[in-house]
Amino acid sequence: TDRRVRTPSPGGGRNPSTGALSLGSAGPRGEYKGLRDYRPGDDPRDIHWRTTARLGTPVVREYEQNDAETIWICLDARAEPGDRAEAAVETAAALAARAFQEGKRFGYAGPGASVEAGQGPGQMERVLDALARVDFQPDNPGPVPPVHPRQCVLVSLSAGKGAGFRDVIVPSMTGRSPEEVTP
Repeated sequence: TDRRVRTPSPGGGRNPSTGALSLGSAGPRGEYKGLRDYRPGDDPRDIHWRTTARLGTPVVREYEQNDAETIWICLDARAEPGDRAEAAVETAAALAARAFQEGKRFGYAGPGASVEAGQGPGQMERVLDALARVDFQPDNPGPVPPVHPRQCVLVSLSAGKGAGFRDVIVPSMTGRSPEEVTP
């Protein structure tokens, strides 16, 4: 099914109360940082052809990234397995798909797995793979993001577990957009 998910509220940057820096825009990639080996999912436009030809192995340009432009998706799997848990996984996947389609950097943190922020098809595959392995259990630990929770969107089956997160999305079981929750 196609799960429609509202856009997370802005506020992941330096000023979460005003949302001055949100999920980012399709602007420049950031300041040039250097070259590194190609990794699956890297944008082919970033390949540095002269160095690639000289070394005989793909090399890409790397850019400084503004963490305020990165969306972190955190999944709270402290619940019983079932349809509601599946809806939470689908919601997290829909958030990742939206970030991917908009060309934004995104990362994932959930029970037993964390996917470093990145972008592109390889990143989407890594996040979907992590989501496919989620095992919902009431005694699971809560998500531990590698950044401050104020930079994260929490997908949870309970709105009460979202204290400190930038935004909380509680999946709806009706097929309509998830309930809006403000922590």
